[in-house]
Amino acid sequence: MFSMKKQYSNRIHFISNENDIPEFSNIRIFKIDCENIHTTNKLFETFSNILEFPAYFGQNWDAFNECLWDMEWIKDRYNVSKIEIYIFNIQHLLDKENEQEKRIFFDIINQDYFVASDDEQGKLNFPMDIQLFFNESEKDYFILTPVTMLWNSEEI
Repeated sequence: MFSMKKQYSNRIHFISNENDIPEFSNIRIFKIDCENIHTTNKLFETFSNILEFPAYFGQNWDAFNECLWDMEWIKDRYNVSKIEIYIFNIQHLLDKENEQEKRIFFDIINQDYFVASDDEQGKLNFPMDIQLFFNESEKDYFILTPVTMLWNSEEI
């Protein structure tokens, strides 16, 4: 079920500054500032509010993982084909006493996953094109994790 990988997910990108954020009509853009996210509860609350997680969001890591990588409701609500999430001030995310929680967060955001489609060619597709962007100057605060989870134990 797990594949070892020691590089950034293909969903992770780094930009020079916030002015580099492009505007496109078929892309829904979200911006999350981590400066005041010092606890796991605040992380869940902030991401849930900004990313418009559904009411059934369970305020735990499994639910966070599921909601973050699904986002089908955003596709339907805004009629978009892609979601871009810009995360700033990552160095302030979670206090030192929440180091294990911070590692879980980075494990989740640094994973690639693909869902097998029913098309005749058997291609693998993302359920929704979701890309994450961080400020290049904060790259040193990004925790690179060695594990990438893939749906259905598929090696990509």
